[in-house]
Amino acid sequence: RATFHLPGGDDGQASMRRHHSGSWATQGGSSAGDAAATRTYECAIRRLDDYAAGMGRLDFVKCDVEGAELAVIQGGAKTLERLFPMLFLETNPAWTKSFGYSPGDLVSAVRGLGYDTILIAEERLVPFAGAEIMGSVNLLCANSKIHAERLRFLDGL
Repeated sequence: RATFHLPGGDDGQASMRRHHSGSWATQGGSSAGDAAATRTYECAIRRLDDYAAGMGRLDFVKCDVEGAELAVIQGGAKTLERLFPMLFLETNPAWTKSFGYSPGDLVSAVRGLGYDTILIAEERLVPFAGAEIMGSVNLLCANSKIHAERLRFLDGL
């Protein structure tokens, strides 16, 4: 079980941590830490490794969990190494800071699992150059050998 925090009515920024920017900073003119500006909910959670234990195939994982992306990757490491789905991860330094890591740590964790192709998903897919991530970014992560056909298809878009 985990506690999720909802800043005002913005369920798109609900998170397991209280943040200090975005909807968190603008709730009723109050600060992000103001308990009156947020509601909390207790929820059941499940690690990706437990969820996917019986799966024989997993092609794609989209992970947009307001800063907890590294925990998802760590809780799904066996599945990711076994089934090697392409990953679509949102990362934002303001959110990752609340969880005690940086977007660079997320990229390192994914690379450590064998994902050697990291693309930034903007209007077009562009290679991630390893620069510091500033602001919210969507990353498409793949293995150049395992996902070669899909990457060629995406390169044509």
